[in-house]
Formats: sequence, C-alpha cells, structure tokens
Amino acid sequence: NRAKRLLETYLEPETGKPGHYSLSGEEALFQLLEEGIPALLAMGEVYQTDAFRNLQAAPPKISVGVSVHGSVLDLEVDTGAFPVEELRELLQSLHQKKRYHRLRDGSLLRLDDSLEGLDELNDTLELSGAKLMDGHAALPLYRAPTLDWALSGQNGLRFDRDDAFRRISRSFHAVRDSEYTPPLSLQKTLRKYQRDGYRWLRTLDGYGMGGILADDMGLGKTVQVLSYLLALREQGGNPLPSLIVCPASLVLNWAEECQKFTPELNCVVVDGDAAHRAQLAEQWDGADVVVTSYDLLRRDETLYENQKFYACILDEAQAIKNHTTQKYKAVCGVNSRVRFALTGTPVENRLGELWSIFSFLMPGYLPPYKSFCSRFEKPITQENDPAAVRRLNQLTGPFILRRMKSEVLKELPPKTENVYRIELEEEQRKLY
Repeated sequence: NRAKRLLETYLEPETGKPGHYSLSGEEALFQLLEEGIPALLAMGEVYQTDAFRNLQAAPPKISVGVSVHGSVLDLEVDTGAFPVEELRELLQSLHQKKRYHRLRDGSLLRLDDSLEGLDELNDTLELSGAKLMDGHAALPLYRAPTLDWALSGQNGLRFDRDDAFRRISRSFHAVRDSEYTPPLSLQKTLRKYQRDGYRWLRTLDGYGMGGILADDMGLGKTVQVLSYLLALREQGGNPLPSLIVCPASLVLNWAEECQKFTPELNCVVVDGDAAHRAQLAEQWDGADVVVTSYDLLRRDETLYENQKFYACILDEAQAIKNHTTQKYKAVCGVNSRVRFALTGTPVENRLGELWSIFSFLMPGYLPPYKSFCSRFEKPITQENDPAAVRRLNQLTGPFILRRMKSEVLKELPPKTENVYRIELEEEQRKLY
C-alpha cells in the first residue's frame, strides 16, 4: 500500500490494468527518476530495464580553456563524451532555468548546482553576443576579469588559463602590488590610497579598458587622474592629447589643479565664444590635456569630429546618467583609446544611470538597455534578487574603484576651518 501511494504520487494508474501505471509527461518522468525510484528502493526491490535505467544521463565533464591573443580572448570548450553539437541546447535550457534537459537520445540530464559554472559561461557568452562554434568562441579582452571571477572555483567545471590570462587576473586582484610607480614629482604628494588609485588607472589603461573612479568627494580624484596623465607624458610615445570633460563650473578648477600639481603638462582650456574656441582647437595637437565643459562639447561637435585623443575622462560623470540626451551622445562620439569616469555618485536614483556610464566607458559591455532593465534593474530594485545583485557586482566590480572617507580617514589631514567676516558695502546692503 505504501508503494502504491508513492507510485500514484508520480504516476497515473492505467484504466483497466490493475497494478499498471503510466507517465503523465516529462516532468513526471524526471521526478520519478530523481525522487520516486530512490524512495521505492528504500522499501524493497525495484527492477528496471537497461533502457529505463539509462534514462537519467550523467552530468557532462566540461573543461574551459582561455587564452589571450592581442585584444581578444579565445575560449575553447571541451565537452568530453557529451555531444558538442548538443551544448548550445543545454546552454539554452540553463538560461531558461529548467530543472532538467532532454538530450537527443531521449535521456534526461538534471540541471543542478554542478552546472552553475556552465550557466555563468553561458551568461558571459550571451552578454558578448558570441556564438560557440565547434567549441570555440572569441570574446573582447574586457571580459577577462568577469570570466575569471565567474568560473574560478566552480564545481563540475575545469578552468584552464594561459599565462597571459593569469597575468590579467593577478593585475586586477593585486593592483596595489603592481609595478606602476607614480611620477617622481608626485610621489610625496599622493597619499597611499591615491597611489593605489593611480595604479588602478594605469592597470586598466594597460589593457585598453575603462573604469569609474568613484571615490567619495574630497578624496582627490583630480590629482589621481593628473598623476596618470603625467605618467603618460613621461613614458613618451604618445603624441595624442587627453580630453577632460566636466561641468562648466569646474573647467578653471581643472586648469588650476593642473598648474598646481602637474605644471609639466601643457593644458589648453576651451572657453570663450565659438571663434575663440575654434582657434584654441588648433593648439590641441601640441597639448597634453584639453579641458572643456559638457555644454561646449555638445556645441563644438564639429571641432572634435576628426580629432583623436588618448584618454577621454568625464568628471562628475553623473551628468550623462540619461542616455537619451545630446550631452550623452556628444561624449560617446569622442574618438579616444581609453575612457574613464569620475563620480562620487555612480548611481544617484536608479541603476539605469550605471548603465549609461558603462555604455560610454566600454560600449557593448553591459547588455542593451531594455535587457539590462529586465535582467538587473527590475530584479534588484523590485524583487531584491540576490543572484542578480551578485551577477551585476561580478560584471561591474572590477571596473569601479570606490573608497569612502571613513575607510581612509587616518590618511587625511585634520580638518581646518578659517572664518572670514565680510562687511557688506552700501550698494550690497541695499540689494540685500
């Protein structure tokens, strides 16, 4: 009777055939294999034909090899005895969060935690728009940190990396230990965390990647960037200027900070009327740094059409949080080798703002905006989905450096207050 009740849990009794039961679908078959048969075995003997016993397929033993070729990652997937032509269908089932996958020979493969690494790999391929052809796929180099974080230590997946990939991995895990030394003139000026920020900028630059320096306000994002730009000048071999785009109220501040910390840099401030700005554009080829505002960049798009820059750096980058504005389109149109963003508030109101900044830094790194909203923004903000939070952190974490004042408080000088009392003049008193 206990066996009968158990069978009726998973199967349907056949009409007119006492003691005979039939499956009601693939889900029932999977449950019978996974739960029913072990439960029946606990009661007594269960006889199975070879065909039935082989219905549950063994999980595939998959190894992933990654090698670096210039700016491209070569991904090779070895599926062992698992049919490679069925791998794409298996990845699709994983993406759809199915509990099992039916192979072409009719057997069922349980999709459990042992295939989590394969799911991470599938997500990376989908984000890149890459196709796994004959077990190979080509990915952009900027996928290296995320791929390493996603696949390292995964159960049921062997992950092999070449020396070049390992160097990239070590660079991101141990930025503080990198060999990048700040310029001699700034070594005593930069605080320890600022030297770390400088090395982080140089590390990303070395691989042609971009990032967000998101230090809290007052921690010296400007001097960290200036030390990076000075290092570019001192190492030579780079005739291109770098462009800094900031709010209009900070344009002269950048020029003053440049004169204060890095007087060796030739800084051209783009201001004045349209004719004057056109004259200033003729000086760009001999400049190290060009500083302009978001509004003037938008107005002067024709001046920037044929100009190449080494780095394009956005200060107060939350200014491009809306990707439908002309301001956003103007900065995305700048021709530069690398891109960086400075902001103490990479997300002010919604996650879509982070998408806008990343689409400027590394176009195509995050999925298209609608897909980003459905995969990350909605699950995180509306459903508090921890898996979506973890995945977004894996994607963006290597490219965001954020230190709060509380973390580096011991390195900051004591607060100084100067009180100045100013008497209003007669006309000022009238206006007041």
